[in-house]
Amino acid sequence: MSDMYKDKFGYLPYGFEINFSGGKIIPLPHFDIAVQFMRRKTHSNQYVYPPRKTKSTPRAASLHQLPSTHTLELDGRFPNQEQFRYGHGGFVIHLLGFLYGHRCQFYNWWVDGRVLIPDEIDHRPSSPEQAGEIISHALQTWRDFQTRQRFVAINALFLHTRTQMYEFEWERFSNNYQIFDAVYALARDTGVLSRSRSTSHADRIARICDQFEIPMDSERVERLVKLRNDLLYEAIWDERMPGEARSEFSFQASQWLHRLTKRAMLAVLGLKGPYIKTQWWTASKFRFDIY
Repeated sequence: MSDMYKDKFGYLPYGFEINFSGGKIIPLPHFDIAVQFMRRKTHSNQYVYPPRKTKSTPRAASLHQLPSTHTLELDGRFPNQEQFRYGHGGFVIHLLGFLYGHRCQFYNWWVDGRVLIPDEIDHRPSSPEQAGEIISHALQTWRDFQTRQRFVAINALFLHTRTQMYEFEWERFSNNYQIFDAVYALARDTGVLSRSRSTSHADRIARICDQFEIPMDSERVERLVKLRNDLLYEAIWDERMPGEARSEFSFQASQWLHRLTKRAMLAVLGLKGPYIKTQWWTASKFRFDIY
């Protein structure tokens, strides 16, 4: 077995090299061609959609593949591709997607549904140096997790970028709440957050915010929890039917949860910085001061 494992992935439209402790990410020689290919496929709404299943039908396929843009190199002995991709390799590429706001996947694996092409982040993109430091720190934290918590971390990162796939507010909201719950469980089960007898969802958000100095808006959180409980337990979305255009609050709720969860996930991975303490319910773009 080799002491260096290499794999290809995409789609990350940043053509720079990232070096981190124990590995690096290198743009492929055809990087520019891959970016141009995705730009040609991008519709006016800024999404790329799966191609038609066959030439004889207008129906789109459920799955498609993204062009590879980078090689991931990691030091260490990995018995096989599966252990690499469901372990260290998967954590790194999905962390990259999480940082830069893009769906990333290994070159010959599939993604489902539509893919948003612009960055889906509320901060300035990381420099290569900063990204390398973040990956080094987060990877060390992740290695100290138990096996189950490693999977939770990878899945939460993967699902966080996948929420862009959903077209309706209630679907995005439900998915984002699921991810927040996973991050809460990760904080609890890794000992970052002390266990509590309270199981209320309002308390979960409050405890996460208090633990990591994330700004808290009690009234807003109360309304988020009500949206969640009504939808989960009674199939009611903002007092009416899922799929309807409702209030401005419910329209924004998914995005707020998305931003809150990002701050919480960074903190659970052992990262710090002013960005984590910024308001998650604004449309502002923040400096990504994370270390």
